[in-house]
Amino acid sequence: MGGKGLVLIVGRPNVGKSSLFNRFVGKRVAVVDSVPGVTRDRIHALSQYEDVPFEVIDTGGIGISLPFGEEVKKQILRVLPSVSVVLFVVDAKEGLTSADEEVADWLRRIDKPVILVVNKVDNAKDEYNIGEFYALGFGEPIGVSASHGRNIDELLERIKLFMPQEEETASQQKEIVKVAIVGRPNVGKSSLFNLMVGDERAIVTDIPGTTRDAIDTLVRKDDKAFLLLDTAGLRRKSRKKSNVEYYSTQRTIDAIMNADVCLVVVDAFEGLTNQDKKIVALVEKANRSVVMVFNKWDLFDEDNAIRDRFVSLLRREIPYFSWVPVKFTSAVTGYGVSSLWSTIEDVYQSYTKRIPTSRLNIWLRDAIFSHAPQVVRGKRLKIYYVTQAEVKPPTIVFFVNDESLLVKSYENYLQNRLRYTFGFVGTPIIFRWKPKQRKDF
Repeated sequence: MGGKGLVLIVGRPNVGKSSLFNRFVGKRVAVVDSVPGVTRDRIHALSQYEDVPFEVIDTGGIGISLPFGEEVKKQILRVLPSVSVVLFVVDAKEGLTSADEEVADWLRRIDKPVILVVNKVDNAKDEYNIGEFYALGFGEPIGVSASHGRNIDELLERIKLFMPQEEETASQQKEIVKVAIVGRPNVGKSSLFNLMVGDERAIVTDIPGTTRDAIDTLVRKDDKAFLLLDTAGLRRKSRKKSNVEYYSTQRTIDAIMNADVCLVVVDAFEGLTNQDKKIVALVEKANRSVVMVFNKWDLFDEDNAIRDRFVSLLRREIPYFSWVPVKFTSAVTGYGVSSLWSTIEDVYQSYTKRIPTSRLNIWLRDAIFSHAPQVVRGKRLKIYYVTQAEVKPPTIVFFVNDESLLVKSYENYLQNRLRYTFGFVGTPIIFRWKPKQRKDF
């Protein structure tokens, strides 16, 4: 990431890599559990020590046979060219193992500086276990406790020595659009993510629920920066059987809350399910901008009539998403993926659009002239003026005589007319109604 250094955390499973990652980041980003092999993908996050920013990368365990062992190793190899320093994490309580020696042998073949980190040194007694790790041949080990924060500052001082000093360029300081890819398990989110990134970052298999963490990657398109989040699939509550799945679900919800744009991915072959609707409801509740993506379109013949049926189904099943653009993609063939970027940009522009007060009031005058508010209880709603208070999402404030005279159908009329007039697409628009007493002179 430009002037930021890259810190890669590696080691066999269950030595505390994710706990160390979370300690650097300062919050629970990677899923931490006592089950070996919980982290399968590369997890990136930004951190800073004193005045030095860096990017830290957590990885899956290597060194023993795991269901995703080879895929994890490929993930590490892909990122190695950009890495500033590798943290080789071992476990003080278990001591030196053959799996550690296997990882060490692999690391010796790469041309990167390595800091040997002996984790789980929770007290002075555990420090006696550090000595045996000299045998791995990476110089003086540093004993830390990721869980308790012991010696973390000393480790950060070592890391700082390998960080580049250059400052970020002006283009890197530009606003970053945060995009979350959400949906049920096994609808093709990770495959879509990999195509958009142009790099096999997330591990893709035909096993539902392979992605457990939210993974973030900075992607630059035409001098625009996007932070792309792949997330674990949201399951029905009855299927959340473990702490890992609980935290994965929470991470997905957090990704939605932190996103500017949500790509809601649906399996086109299975159609719109109740779980899809629940995910849509989460996005709607968060007031995030949205693109609906019907994936696995390679299973259908190219036919506009079929497309129209899908769009009609969406509008019928989720009527409040009538303003959401619909895209058709195939993560297998790449169909429709490249055009997603322009749609994301259009949606984000709407999400951050600000209309001058003068233009809004001209629009309001014309809207009332075309269709005046209904009479309610012998009185008519009077709208004195309108202004935009916020963006992300656009929030429009109307000053009126009595908000209880507002009829929902009239609010819908104003919403639709506002979207049509100013080109709002893919973004919720919040209307606020405030009573204002007019003074008669």
